[in-house]
Amino acid sequence: MRTWSKALSAAPVAGGKTQGTYSKIGSITIPNKDVSLYLYGILISVTRQAVTAGETLGVELELNSSDLGLYQERYVLENFQSGDPIATNTQSVVYRSEFVPVYSNETVNNKQIDIHLSVSATVTNNLVAFASAIFGDTPLDQVDSSYLDELKNGFRSNVRALGRLEQDAAKAHGTANADVSLTSISIPGKAQELVGLMAAAQLNAPTAGEEGLFQFSFESGDIQGFAPQEYPACISYDPPLGTVVGGAKREDIRYYPVRFPLPQSNFDMTVKSRSVIALTNAPNTKQAVKYR
Repeated sequence: MRTWSKALSAAPVAGGKTQGTYSKIGSITIPNKDVSLYLYGILISVTRQAVTAGETLGVELELNSSDLGLYQERYVLENFQSGDPIATNTQSVVYRSEFVPVYSNETVNNKQIDIHLSVSATVTNNLVAFASAIFGDTPLDQVDSSYLDELKNGFRSNVRALGRLEQDAAKAHGTANADVSLTSISIPGKAQELVGLMAAAQLNAPTAGEEGLFQFSFESGDIQGFAPQEYPACISYDPPLGTVVGGAKREDIRYYPVRFPLPQSNFDMTVKSRSVIALTNAPNTKQAVKYR
C-alpha cells in the first residue's frame, strides 16, 4: 500500500470573508501515476489574514470537481471555530489542521478538485489556507485496518513504530510562499515501511498582524514513486492583536499517517517548508518520520 499527499497547484488566494460566498482558494490536481488512485480525503489548515476585535470565526469548506462529480459539497470545519477576541493585545488563536473524509467512487488520476472557503458570519478580513488531497493506490474498503483507524482518528498516526526526527530553531521564512530547506532526516536501513510524517512549525515571538500558516514537502530519490508528499503543517496561527500578552498556550502537534515501502538502505529524506507570508521572526520547525 502506498499513500500520497498533493497540495494546491499554486499559492493560495485569500478570500471567503463574506457569509455564504464561497471563495476559491485554489485547486489541487492529483497526478497521473501508473496505478489507479483513490481519494481518501482533504487535509486543510486555515487562518485569518487579520483579526478584528469582536468578530467570531466559523469556517466552512466547499469542494467542487466536475471530474469527480463533486458539486458544492459543503462541510463545517470543526477545528476552525473561535470566539470574539476581547482585548487589543491577544495571543494568536492556534488551530489544528483538519482531515475531511470525502467520498468518491471514481479513480482520481489526473483529476482536479477546487477548494473554496466561507464563514458562518461575515467578517472584516479574508481567510487563507493550505490544503492537500490525501489519496492512495488501494480502494478504501481494502486498506489495512490500522490505516483506516488513523483516518477515523482525525488523520493522526497511532501505530506502533520506530522513529527519527530533526528540528530547526529560528529558521528564517523571509519570503512568502517560498520553499525553505530544513535539516534532512536520516533513515536507517532497518526501516521497511514509512508509517508517519510530522510537519510542524511553531511561531517564535509572534508579530502583531502576522499569521502562521505553513506547508511542508518531503522528498527522497531513494524511495521510488514517493514524490509528491506535500502537507499543510499540523498547526496554524491567527495573527495576534497588538503585542502578545498572557501565558503559554498548548499546541496540539501530531504525526500524519502514511504508508509507503522503503528501500531498506540508509538514506536521507529532504524536507522543505514555506510560509504563506514573509515572517518578521523566524519560526521553529519539527520534521520527523515513523517507520516499521
